[in-house]
Amino acid sequence: PMPVRDAVRRLAAERALAINPANKRLSVPSLTADRLEQLSLARLWVEPELAARAAKNADTGLIRQLQAIDADVDEALRLGDVDRYMTANHAFHFAIYERAGAEVLLAMAGGLWLQIGPFMRVVFGRVGTGSLPADRHAEAMDALKARDAEGARRAIAADLAEGARFADASGADE
Repeated sequence: PMPVRDAVRRLAAERALAINPANKRLSVPSLTADRLEQLSLARLWVEPELAARAAKNADTGLIRQLQAIDADVDEALRLGDVDRYMTANHAFHFAIYERAGAEVLLAMAGGLWLQIGPFMRVVFGRVGTGSLPADRHAEAMDALKARDAEGARRAIAADLAEGARFADASGADE
């Protein structure tokens, strides 16, 4: 197990936590509208590329795994279970990204999710899961099944763009 101090340093290095130099207190960095826009843009650069690369390595095992995870996403939405939704949605995306064979991009995506995750948890806690836009998971699975790299890229980009519009409409700077 990683000592707590090392974990905190890692999270601070990935900008998921901020350490106040005066008193060493930890906090989640404020998410301004500008920072949210930058995180969304970075995700749109990195994550669709991971999906496109994963399409080359997709197989029936991955598709079955994604179908099971997506069923969990849908059940969480039906129940209004924010924690379950966030966990399942993360699992869906990273099951794809881990198939890309692109360690640098995968690490970047992980860091971006660490930074945006706390904000999304607040947004979903406020507005619930019922008002979320439809995801593009089925389109992504269809593209992966067909080993269509550009289709996977488009589906994940659309999924992220819809999520970003929802988060933007829900408000940063709060």
